[in-house]
Amino acid sequence: MTRLPQLLLLLQLLLLPSAAFLAWTIWRLWFRRDQTLDPRVYTVGVQAFGVGSWLVALVFIYFSQREAIPVIVCLVPLWLWAGYFWGRLMMAIFPRRTQK
Repeated sequence: MTRLPQLLLLLQLLLLPSAAFLAWTIWRLWFRRDQTLDPRVYTVGVQAFGVGSWLVALVFIYFSQREAIPVIVCLVPLWLWAGYFWGRLMMAIFPRRTQK
């Protein structure tokens, strides 16, 4: 008995929602920013911390456990959202000072 139909079903159940969540996350955090928030949330948080820490993790995983690369690639949306919340936390701790 072939396992191909089971594998295709598994891919449809896991890959399609993951791809949809990734597309929505990139659209929401990269292209449709909340204009009421400080822009540093997106530049420092999402783009610098989120993408930067994901790339560091990807390089670390590449040199230690290459079989885990698909897992880390699937976690891109979670890294971006972590960067978003990190950026919001940093802007709450270090607010922009107003000039007098």
